Amino acid sequence: NKIVLQVDSLLRAGARTKNLLIVGASAGWNISIHVSAKLQNKRMKFVMMGGCWPETYREYRDVRLTGKFLSIIETTDPHGTCTGIFDGRRNISSYQEIKLNTGLSHGFIYKGYKAWIDPLVAWHDSH
Repeated sequence: NKIVLQVDSLLRAGARTKNLLIVGASAGWNISIHVSAKLQNKRMKFVMMGGCWPETYREYRDVRLTGKFLSIIETTDPHGTCTGIFDGRRNISSYQEIKLNTGLSHGFIYKGYKAWIDPLVAWHDSH
């Protein structure tokens, strides 16, 4: 709720949706998902990194997601793909998943690595 209020405040102050980005890593990606459901803004962009377990999608079947989504995963991380959460969603403007191979397992999110920053910035700029 706090993030939703902050985003609403930024938009009321004149910020453009295209300049905003919500990023959640590990357990934080769950917050991004719920912010999407509360905002219901098709132009809002969300990035999720290293948070999906194989059966995670089942927990989000009834969550109405809206916006543009990027998932960044590491092939050596025990967390996996997030595609099951997004398959068949009508209110999602776009979804893309990027697979990294840094060898850092879940540690790929522990600091700002070029391996995920560059594709994240490129995705943000293209959407």
